[in-house]
Amino acid sequence: MFILLVLMTLLFTRSVDAQESADAVLQHSVQSTFWHAQDTDTRAVNLLTANQVRQKPVSRDLENIEQRMLKQSPVVTGSPEFVAQVRHALFMIAQQSPQHYRYITQNIGAIVEHDKSGMDVMHRPMTFYMSDVTAFHSLYWCAGTIVHDAYHAYLYKQAQSQYGASVPYSAWGGTQAEVAAIAVQRDALVALKAPRYMLDYLAGLDGTHGDVDGDGAISWHDYQARTW
Repeated sequence: MFILLVLMTLLFTRSVDAQESADAVLQHSVQSTFWHAQDTDTRAVNLLTANQVRQKPVSRDLENIEQRMLKQSPVVTGSPEFVAQVRHALFMIAQQSPQHYRYITQNIGAIVEHDKSGMDVMHRPMTFYMSDVTAFHSLYWCAGTIVHDAYHAYLYKQAQSQYGASVPYSAWGGTQAEVAAIAVQRDALVALKAPRYMLDYLAGLDGTHGDVDGDGAISWHDYQARTW
């Protein structure tokens, strides 16, 4: 009987040691994954213990947003890189700032890669021509500029109720219109959590940047002289 008890004790001790060893391996694996993620990803990653590791179902929220966005968003035309950048910007706006996304879907029908940026309210559908300088400055700037020009188109539509088919440029593209569009652009970038320097830059604009030649009026010559 004494020998049997000794053998049972030894077997139980080995079983406990093996379990503790397995737990230690799992814990080390989780910690290693954490430190690797912390080195390669700028997002905050919480250290998970062995008991917290769970298989989570993939959320379909982003897929649903993307499907709705593709149905509602402007048609994007240009190089594959341009199309990808603009669609990424649109997706970000749709996900993080739906109210600004509505400005886009209700007022811009197409976004076309071009050598200069500008809103064509006379074209049908209303078309935002976007340069690579604007699109690839950064994803945030690309997104904010789309919102900016969508607001210009919105102002044009609003002015049609007063002026009919002869809406003056000042009603939707003049200095005061620029000030209003800049404010909406800045609000969108705040919602998107854009870098502070962009917000500060926009806060310092007075709406006259479109007057490239400085003659006090925004004309076709100014548009041709744009570098953005």
